[in-house]
Amino acid sequence: MDLYVKTRGDLYSPPVKSLTLLIVLDGARYDLFCEFFAAGKLPHLKKEASTAEPLLGITTFPSTTGPAHLPMLTGCFPGRCNVPGIRWFNREVFSRKKVSFVKYRSYVGFGAFLIDVDLARDVPLIYDHFNRPFTVFASVNRGVPVKYRLGYFIRVYLTPYGRLTGEWLKTDERAAAYVVQAIKRGADFVHAVFPAVDELSHHSHPFSDKVKHAYENFDTLFGRILTEARREGYANVKFAVTSDHGLTHTHTHLDLDRLLEKSFEGVFYYPKTFRAWRNPKIINMISGNGMSHIYLRGSNGWNSPPSPTEIKSSGIVELLLEREEVDQVLVRSGRDRLTVFSREGCAEVGIKDGRIIYRRIQGDPFRLGKNVEASPEGILQETAWTEYPDAPFAAVQLLESSRCGDVLVTAKPGYDLRAAEFEIPEHLATHGSLHREHMHVPVVTNLDTGSRRVIRTAEIYNLLTSE
Repeated sequence: MDLYVKTRGDLYSPPVKSLTLLIVLDGARYDLFCEFFAAGKLPHLKKEASTAEPLLGITTFPSTTGPAHLPMLTGCFPGRCNVPGIRWFNREVFSRKKVSFVKYRSYVGFGAFLIDVDLARDVPLIYDHFNRPFTVFASVNRGVPVKYRLGYFIRVYLTPYGRLTGEWLKTDERAAAYVVQAIKRGADFVHAVFPAVDELSHHSHPFSDKVKHAYENFDTLFGRILTEARREGYANVKFAVTSDHGLTHTHTHLDLDRLLEKSFEGVFYYPKTFRAWRNPKIINMISGNGMSHIYLRGSNGWNSPPSPTEIKSSGIVELLLEREEVDQVLVRSGRDRLTVFSREGCAEVGIKDGRIIYRRIQGDPFRLGKNVEASPEGILQETAWTEYPDAPFAAVQLLESSRCGDVLVTAKPGYDLRAAEFEIPEHLATHGSLHREHMHVPVVTNLDTGSRRVIRTAEIYNLLTSE
């Protein structure tokens, strides 16, 4: 039976089935991905890509799963989203309410389900642009019906399962099976996270044979997904494959919690939140193990942030910079300004009239070689290939969050900020900092990106939602 109306001798065709895919290969390093791409070890991705090599993507700060997914899902950054890390403290709520579920947060374990609640309500989400969006193992799901959140409830069990068995490739295979299931159920958008590269890197080495195999295995799964989509009649499939952060091998752990306990009373941190929870004087919230938000109680208690003078007199900057493991210490010096300290010197970072300012005071902590004042796009293009790509913008955007720390600390490559006893098995790779090995990520798409070869991951949002 012909269901389509003939008019003036023409036959109206059924609407073309379209599918948009946003796939995050969690923890994929830009350099290793490009090496495999060039060597033909990612044949399905290379065949479908619109460019001869992957775009250089610049992720956000902190370069950590969860916050680093927000730019591509919202077009906004963690500061604007008010999710400044995988752990944070809210001094405003803490000072006003004795009992509240939003005084502090960790998105590790069952807390992972709360990121949708904490995300700023006025932030748009990519799911809103589609009629039938699905997610697979996603950190952010707001606006997606629960029945379309595949793997939503089992994802909190995947980490202990993977750590006990080491079967992370099976988790990626499960993710691919869920994507195919979404396609068969008529999805017009699927956001999926493939965790094997990240988890295997954490528990071996970012360049281990297991990790390298995970890249190649992902390419096979990607090819299978596209084959199934076309078999289901999707004539128009557009995609972006990217990562949320890179990783560096970790040989030494700094126990930042205990370092602070030796110098300050009343230190509050995860997982030992029962310590000093009634009247903490300093709060440490580590993200990705390569950065941390530190909050200090000022002269007005927790009602307002401490002044720059109070932070300086606390001695915390000197305490941190004495440690070989610490790369940079960033201190709030105003509503839209930070002072950056390192062994390389100090500089001021800020935003004024929409322009990002990096002004060296002594030395050059971001190693840019000069003072810089430019638009956000100008900062990106000027710093993309430096040791700390996009660092002035990435750092200052966090100040938009009311949950941002008073002091931000990053770890050098090779080190992290969390005791091995809290990561079982021991973490052997780290991310979260401003260093290029954490900030550089690959972006592969079949869409036209013009002459651009360097983009922030936030631009993926517009790329996939534009007509």
